[in-house]
Amino acid sequence: MRSWNVSSVDDYLAAVESGRLPIASSEELTEDQQATEMVMLALRTTDGLDVREYRERFGRDFFSTRKAQLDAAVRDGLLAVSSSRVRPTLQGLAVADRLAADLAF
Repeated sequence: MRSWNVSSVDDYLAAVESGRLPIASSEELTEDQQATEMVMLALRTTDGLDVREYRERFGRDFFSTRKAQLDAAVRDGLLAVSSSRVRPTLQGLAVADRLAADLAF
């Protein structure tokens, strides 16, 4: 589930002051959207993506489904890959959104 807050500061404050969450709307994410979110968020951190957790959660092998993209990113010095993690390098962190787009499901 993804939700977002009201855009008005006044409405936000009024909701909080009355004990309500200031949620404007929400949507239920598909499995592919959830997988993409996990990759996007993970590649914005130095910890990177735990590929075992990804496989347990989505039943997909991240390495086999994204081999060409991973190989290119490693070759370009943007990712460091081990058997359990895909981590952005310092260069990779600078272009984390691009990496996420390349590696998303």
